[in-house]
Amino acid sequence: MTLHIDYAHYDQFKKYQKDKKIFIETGTNQGNSSYTALQSGFEKVISVEIEESLYNLCLEKFKDYDNVILFHGDSKDALPKMLEMVDESAFFWIDAHYDHYDGEAHIELDIIKEHHINTHTIMVDDLPSMVDQCDALIEKIKEINQDYIIEYLDSNNNKNYKLIAYVE
Repeated sequence: MTLHIDYAHYDQFKKYQKDKKIFIETGTNQGNSSYTALQSGFEKVISVEIEESLYNLCLEKFKDYDNVILFHGDSKDALPKMLEMVDESAFFWIDAHYDHYDGEAHIELDIIKEHHINTHTIMVDDLPSMVDQCDALIEKIKEINQDYIIEYLDSNNNKNYKLIAYVE
């Protein structure tokens, strides 16, 4: 039940964090990405988990962290509430898709687009699970801000496993 740094993400979180202090995650899972974000320099984590058992596990793991706010529920319902807590450009870790992709990232990007800040950094995980949706994801990101720079990132030995969108 211990937290550990996920080194598949650590360096990329650190590299693309820049001036972002807030890490927003869809799909807390066992909490290791949230913990990795804290260890890579983010000051605050806001995360949502749909599976009740994982949410409860993370409540226990992060009980001594006053800079971690956890939501239980579907990201499409929780993300608007999470965004109400954000008054500066943040780093989004889009990872709510479980064992198959069912359009979650597209819905989350639509919600992010409605936020009054359009310079968030957005990292989408597990691109192979949505391989036929990547062009549509990029279109959604560009609807948020045409100035986004889009790059593909590797993860461990997996080529083009993540997408990062950021503004210089």
